[in-house]
Amino acid sequence: MNESELAEAIRGVRAVLGLISGSLVEPLEQVTMPQYRALVLLRALGPTPAGLLAERLGMQPSASSRLVGRLVRGGWIRRRTDGADRRIVVVDVTERAVALIARTRAERERLVGAALDGLGEHDRGVVLAGLTALADAVGEPEPEALIPLALDD
Repeated sequence: MNESELAEAIRGVRAVLGLISGSLVEPLEQVTMPQYRALVLLRALGPTPAGLLAERLGMQPSASSRLVGRLVRGGWIRRRTDGADRRIVVVDVTERAVALIARTRAERERLVGAALDGLGEHDRGVVLAGLTALADAVGEPEPEALIPLALDD
């Protein structure tokens, strides 16, 4: 691959990232990016000990505790003690958070679909074939690898 081809590939990736970024407008009007990342991760994990959530987010427990407190007060997650060990605090998303994540995903799909619909049939086929080939070459990322980008599966 030469420099010009690489530059065009990077340009295409940036365009796709721009679409993804556009899908985050609604959630980021309601929660911060770290909070949204936590919601996406919790939705994927299900009920999770607060300490494990902090670890998975790469946060110190005190910072995670403040984040959890803000999300509980906002109605995005619920917190309870573990039935087997009352010292463990378990957190989980509320329906409000699930709905926000679903709306964000739907908006991302709408934006990508609109971009593809804006292409002619031939170009759309070329783009889809190229994206498929790239996905096959690099492999599908593990869901947790997408958490820093606040992307769900």
